[in-house]
Amino acid sequence: MTQKERILGILKTNRMVSNYDLRTLQPPCFQYPVRIHELIEQGHPIIGFRDKKERSKYWYQYVEPKKDLFV
Repeated sequence: MTQKERILGILKTNRMVSNYDLRTLQPPCFQYPVRIHELIEQGHPIIGFRDKKERSKYWYQYVEPKKDLFV
């Protein structure tokens, strides 16, 4: 499994993950911001935002596409 596949699996399972969580993955995932950027370029709905209380913490969120028939 590639690093991108691992990160995508974590995001789809947890919906949100912090940079702290990604830094502690075992086995380690190097350059995770680049992997997330590549996933976004491939069309995966991932957004990132800074934590409101802790400036050094950054969150990544997987936004599930809407599946409503009437939208």
